[in-house]
Amino acid sequence: MPAKETLCGTPSGLWPDAAIVTADTAPAYVEPKVLQVPVETFHQGEALDITDRSGDWFLTRFQDRRWGPRVGFIHCSQLGPG
Repeated sequence: MPAKETLCGTPSGLWPDAAIVTADTAPAYVEPKVLQVPVETFHQGEALDITDRSGDWFLTRFQDRRWGPRVGFIHCSQLGPG
């Protein structure tokens, strides 16, 4: 089985407009680093809008049912081209 294509290796300063979650789960954090509690967890196959980048972390905007518009950083190893 071939390895899944990820967004790791995307040239610095660039990011796609969209991405697909390629990992089973992809936690999104309020900062571009692993924290104890994610703000949201996305699942394999979900399409996400990407709005910015910080190193190997991509920023997505999403609608939270309880809190409304939110953002979170997801590591490049959990995302593929959308």
